[in-house]
Amino acid sequence: MKFFTMLLLILLSSELNAQVSGIIFEETINDGKKQKEGVPGVRVYWQNHDAQVASDNQGKFKIEAPGVLPDFLIFSYVGYPNDTVKITRAPVNNIQVVYKEGQELDGLTVKGKTSYISFVDPRNVRTISQKHLHTAACCNLSESFERDATVDVSFSDAVSGTKKILMLGLDGVYTQMLSENIPTMRGLSAPYGLTFVPGPWIQSIMITKGTGSVANGYESITGQINIEFIKPDDSPKLFVNGYINNNLRSEFNAYTATKVNDHWSTMFYVNGNLLQNRVDRNNDSFIDDPLTKQINVFHRWKYQKGNKMTQFGVKALIDDRSGGQTNFNYANDYNTTNAYGFGAISTQIEAFAKGGMPLKKEATSLAFLSSYRYHDQDSYYGLRDYKGTQNSGYLNLVYASYLGNTNHTYKAGLGGTMDLYEQTFVDSSFSRNEYVPGAFFEYTYKNLETFTAVLGMRGDYHSIFGFQYSPRAHLKWHPNEHTVLRVAGGKGFRSPNVIIENAAVFASSRVLDVRNGFGIEEAWNYGISWSEDFTLFKRDATFIMDFFRTDFTNQMIVDMETAGLVSIYNLEGQSFSNAFQVDLITEPLTGLTLSLAYKYTDVKMQYDSGLETKPYVPIHRAMANLDYKTPNKKWDFSFTSNYYGLSRVPSTTGNTTDNQRANSSTPYFILHGQITKHFKRFDIYLGSENLTNFIQKRAIIAPNDPFSEEFDASMIWGPMNGRIVYAGFRFKIK
Repeated sequence: MKFFTMLLLILLSSELNAQVSGIIFEETINDGKKQKEGVPGVRVYWQNHDAQVASDNQGKFKIEAPGVLPDFLIFSYVGYPNDTVKITRAPVNNIQVVYKEGQELDGLTVKGKTSYISFVDPRNVRTISQKHLHTAACCNLSESFERDATVDVSFSDAVSGTKKILMLGLDGVYTQMLSENIPTMRGLSAPYGLTFVPGPWIQSIMITKGTGSVANGYESITGQINIEFIKPDDSPKLFVNGYINNNLRSEFNAYTATKVNDHWSTMFYVNGNLLQNRVDRNNDSFIDDPLTKQINVFHRWKYQKGNKMTQFGVKALIDDRSGGQTNFNYANDYNTTNAYGFGAISTQIEAFAKGGMPLKKEATSLAFLSSYRYHDQDSYYGLRDYKGTQNSGYLNLVYASYLGNTNHTYKAGLGGTMDLYEQTFVDSSFSRNEYVPGAFFEYTYKNLETFTAVLGMRGDYHSIFGFQYSPRAHLKWHPNEHTVLRVAGGKGFRSPNVIIENAAVFASSRVLDVRNGFGIEEAWNYGISWSEDFTLFKRDATFIMDFFRTDFTNQMIVDMETAGLVSIYNLEGQSFSNAFQVDLITEPLTGLTLSLAYKYTDVKMQYDSGLETKPYVPIHRAMANLDYKTPNKKWDFSFTSNYYGLSRVPSTTGNTTDNQRANSSTPYFILHGQITKHFKRFDIYLGSENLTNFIQKRAIIAPNDPFSEEFDASMIWGPMNGRIVYAGFRFKIK
């Protein structure tokens, strides 16, 4: 605690490196009035030095000033001629670059993008902006990937209503989740963590395919998802969002930012959602969506005096959800066979602090990120109870500098994680304490015009599994301003949480066979990608193609290949994933954006029965998005079509005839649409999810006899709720 306090005081009294910042606008004329809209993804770099950045989804940028001035700052974006600003001193924080409507280059016209691939970052990073999230339904992170094919979202089971993500065909536990570059959603948060993050609070989501930076930790195997929240500097004074759907699910979100004085600013967020209407559209005696009550608050502070800055905040959440049969009543039926019920109460408190300070040497700094999280969960599936408590701590100290000149930069760091678990499952109690101190070094070579290489190594000592190493490399070749080729490879590892990460299988009568002697999960990931900006019908277009392979050297296998049994054991043999994806983004007509994607996924792993395709993972997946904004920018229309091909389903041949299911899923389409009307200070929107009303038929095995040996609500490959019609509003005071 003394160390943390001292570091915070240093941050409050130290100056950061001199920076140049500003905002990049696109200026349009509507109804005779000029309007400005931030332009994301603009490349900003120095003419004679190597630092470069990209503007964020609001068009804002910050770049470190070189030690020698004057120099020229260049703004480069496909479709516009380069703009150049002479900088004679630093810091400078008020640069404005305006791209005007009609300012074209070779017939190209660039509009602000809601989802884009970075041409600057050496890693394969896709950014989903707040504008992109506004074109989808409300209201949490699990519902934020419906319009992006990189991340698949599916139901975990037909009782809890929770959702899981898949990346490169593998479960979300192999994707490192970050909240403003601080690891989150670990351990007990695995089943429900995606529903704990309100979508309207999010400024952007950055999705990195493959192993991420060693500076962020060791758990990134298939990728990283970093969530950036709206911050005091970017927030309106007041934002309010309301939502309701035809099942009477309602949600309220609000945040407000206050500039306390010249140096302090603060922001407060609140979220509440409620669903107490029992809906059973398929008449299987189980409610389609769990009843939920959630309250979520977040309070953050920022201190800035000149270039001095630090941030800290606290989040708190209470989530109460229940489900099961429509006639289940907790007071009368809990822990009995009168009716099948599900319930989970989660309480979570999280605090964070982060900042940085410059050192005397040019382009050299020291930064830190820290967090503490408490999570308590009390849940039950039928006659199975689970209770767990987790206390987690995280600290990362990062030193950044260069070797010889700023073509050769590096980061070095020390830190670690702490996870303390107390858990009870049915009649067994068990605890586990994990301490993982570690260190890393990451070297970056930049040839600004053509080539960037990032080579990293980290070593971590796990208190249970011993020393682990994680080498990683990212190479980017930029032969011209329109083309980027990337190659990446590296290793990651994680400590499995056997019970809570497989909570979905509790929604069944399967006998749980957990074999002893679990090892660390570790895998190598390799990838190659090609991104190309080009002209299509005299308009701007982007094409992306990538391939990633993941090879496990050890893995926790969840084996449901025998009806009535789930076995969990260490991998003995092969386990791999091959994922190929292509994307095309273009603007065929003024105001109309078309995004197309296709993905092929091949995931296999060694079970007791042999090498099998991983169940519930579609081999083929396709997506099409259409977004149209009227010329006066008062109406937005959005339409998304998702296609899910065949996926394998574990065998049920051991069940009686009525309780057997096909060994593969049914290919299906899911269609979503939304219309938004913009007014001066508020928007109203109306939309529908699952327009075709597709539902997985007979999803629950033996629903009328939920305490029988063959009951199973965990074999889910399709949607559990039918057509959803919703409406909402957004109100903003700038």
